[in-house]
Amino acid sequence: MVDGLMTFTDGYYTVNVMEHDAQGHVVVMSSVSRYSLTDSLFTEHLQFHYWTTLGQKGNGTVEHGLEKSAPLTIGADSTISFVEPLVGVLLVFTADSATVTMQNAFVDHLVRVGRGSGR
Repeated sequence: MVDGLMTFTDGYYTVNVMEHDAQGHVVVMSSVSRYSLTDSLFTEHLQFHYWTTLGQKGNGTVEHGLEKSAPLTIGADSTISFVEPLVGVLLVFTADSATVTMQNAFVDHLVRVGRGSGR
């Protein structure tokens, strides 16, 4: 089971996830990035990324300062899609939902719970 929250605001987004690994340990991941969009490009500026397995010492990882871009597509049906440049997951946004897909690993279905002023 995976629980998580992805939040996009004007210029920033966060991802917070908690899941159980194959051994049943709780794994926690948190990430904060600045981002910019054009009609054809998504650019991510990683501010902070941390993951750890709870209850295990010395296994946390912290990253920051990375920057990458990826092509962005706006579909005829107004969907926005791109491969997140630092992690490699495919994000597809509609007006009220999104899917996050990691090839051969998972497909997450997200539902918009609030309306922001972003794109």
